Amino acid sequence: MNNKIIKTFILVTLLAVLVAVASASEVSTDTTSTPTTVDVPDDVVGMDTTPSVVEDTTPTTTGTLQESVTSKQIENNEIIKEEKNKKTAYFDVSSSDDLRTAFDSTNEEVTVNIIADITLYINPSLNPDINTLTIEGNGHTINGSNTHRFLDIESRTTVNIKNLTITNCYYIGDGGAIYNNGTLTITNSNLTHNTATQWGGAINNNHGTLTINNSNLNNNTQWGGAIHQYYGTLYITNSNLTHNNATTRGGAIDNEYGIVTIAHSNFNYNTAVYGGAIFNLGIDVDWADWGTLTITDSNLTHNTATQWGGAINNDNFATLNITNSNLNYNTANDGGAIINSGTLNITKS
Repeated sequence: MNNKIIKTFILVTLLAVLVAVASASEVSTDTTSTPTTVDVPDDVVGMDTTPSVVEDTTPTTTGTLQESVTSKQIENNEIIKEEKNKKTAYFDVSSSDDLRTAFDSTNEEVTVNIIADITLYINPSLNPDINTLTIEGNGHTINGSNTHRFLDIESRTTVNIKNLTITNCYYIGDGGAIYNNGTLTITNSNLTHNTATQWGGAINNNHGTLTINNSNLNNNTQWGGAIHQYYGTLYITNSNLTHNNATTRGGAIDNEYGIVTIAHSNFNYNTAVYGGAIFNLGIDVDWADWGTLTITDSNLTHNTATQWGGAINNDNFATLNITNSNLNYNTANDGGAIINSGTLNITKS
């Protein structure tokens, strides 16, 4: 009897353990993969309970940004490649022959380093392959021997002249020292005693851009004793134009339909028949500023015209603007300081 009871107790205990183990297994399984139940109302017939896939409609910028970055990289690489492929040359120049060799260069960018005074025995000409020419004068002098012109600049060429004196140049035609049809910048330099038989004793600026900084243009002779400009753009800053002589118009500058801007400069003792210092010629059109002269913080003194406009002759619809400037001791047969047949604006002068 006791044996039956013991066996029965052991059997019940084993069954209880088995049931407990089975329950634990079910709980563990339910915990790790419990499904989500969605209650569907009875009145919704045939509702699709399949999980929805929502498309992302946000604009994709990654591709566009990547394309932009790639395009910029290609552009930068092309610029670097162009810079590397540019042909450059540097010349130490001490004679007229050296100068001719440098100007004959087929390189795109040329630097001429002048290391001695030079007397010209030819009219040097620039190779059209030269896009940019830099002339470092180092305080030396180019002497034209009253026979030769120094530079003829074409429309596609940019020239920078620094610390150089250009003197005694002569040309039968326009531009005794320089003829500019391109872009010319002159800095810390002197142009003296240059002569042309026609326009611009020192420089003829024909449809070009001419910038003069901290320089002196003295004792040059012809129409526009120092500078003649035709449909060009001229900037003069911190410079002196003195003792220039024109056989007809503009002792220092003859501006024909161009734009001239002058600041912090002096025009003294220049002579002409019309416009002792400056002759400014305009044209009657509504769609352009041809023949515009602007003078700021400058002095025009002791200039002489044998006929009209001791300092300035502003002619034929030209525009003349003068601000904070002095016009003293100028003389002429008519219009001691200014004779005007255009538009004249004077402020604080």
